[in-house]
Amino acid sequence: MTTAESLPTPAAPSAAPALHITLGILAYNEREMIGRTVRSLFEQSVFSGVGATLPDVQWEIIVVPNGCKDDTHAQAEQELQAACASSKTPGVEYRVVSLERAGKSHAWNKLVHEIAAPQTDAFLMIDADIEFGHVETVANSVRRLRTDDHAWTVVDMPLKDFHRKSHNTWFEKLSMRVSKRRLTETHAGIAGSFYVMWASRMRSIWMPIDLSVEDGFLHAMVITDGFRQDPDYSRVVRADNASHYYEGLTRVRDIINHEVRLTIGTVLNAFLCWDVLLFMTPRAGPGAGAIVRELNAQDPNWYRRMMANQIEIRGLWAIRTKQLWHRLPGWWALPPAKRVVKLPTTLALSLFDAGVMWLANRRLVSGRAVGYW
Repeated sequence: MTTAESLPTPAAPSAAPALHITLGILAYNEREMIGRTVRSLFEQSVFSGVGATLPDVQWEIIVVPNGCKDDTHAQAEQELQAACASSKTPGVEYRVVSLERAGKSHAWNKLVHEIAAPQTDAFLMIDADIEFGHVETVANSVRRLRTDDHAWTVVDMPLKDFHRKSHNTWFEKLSMRVSKRRLTETHAGIAGSFYVMWASRMRSIWMPIDLSVEDGFLHAMVITDGFRQDPDYSRVVRADNASHYYEGLTRVRDIINHEVRLTIGTVLNAFLCWDVLLFMTPRAGPGAGAIVRELNAQDPNWYRRMMANQIEIRGLWAIRTKQLWHRLPGWWALPPAKRVVKLPTTLALSLFDAGVMWLANRRLVSGRAVGYW
């Protein structure tokens, strides 16, 4: 008989391995804003200890200034050193890695595939010029990613800084209305200014160099698993009680240029994703990310040439005309009384959209759109 003294001692339960999150900040000439963004980041509960924390997460913060003509690098080093020294979360590591070449998509590729630690489990990406709205934005977003088995990417609510003002000018109200549709869409999109994604998913993606607007391309790659499946919009979800503010534009010229850039990005992403990669990608293969990686290696200018060809095919008008009427279905769905009230605003915004599309189309057909920022 085995005596009690001879029974083996039970092994102590092993602690769950820490989740390694790389927090990436891609920066271009952000000397004036990077400090405010870093300070706002370290006011998040996961670093301040005030509110929800993530004690089993190991954090590495990497700032990637790319093609900067100011001292973003030095400013980021200074701010991160001070913030990490006072953080309530021990062991936060940081690096600032500058790239000579400018371009967000190029910097994204470098960070995800070369700079970040191999043991990274998830990436949390933010822009270098944002401030957080909810103190638990990071905590709630990471928790949603960990608990939602179907989600590949979690986003927050991006808000213009006008939203935190008690009183807005008529122009600020108009600016918020122009962008309102992006906040009320049925499916959550990916804003490049904040999102969290599993590293295994991000590392299956490569972006074309000189990509005009990276978040639309990224969204398409996520919902289609690199164009190997039909779109599944539920792979991108929005966390509750999570938001950030970005600078709202106040000059007419700046707003128009911004909307033109977004329109150009939408058009070029549609060409690239739904007219090219969808048909180039075998469903049983490694996905469109591997195709982009090979094309980047073979010819860094392939994206420019391919988009120029797509524009040339379409002649003098490269934009899908249905984009001009995108506001009308929502207006028509209103009750008749509200339709009458909203008609002047809807018509005015549709005219604004028409002007933006005309300017965007001029850039597209003149060959000045690819790489436009």
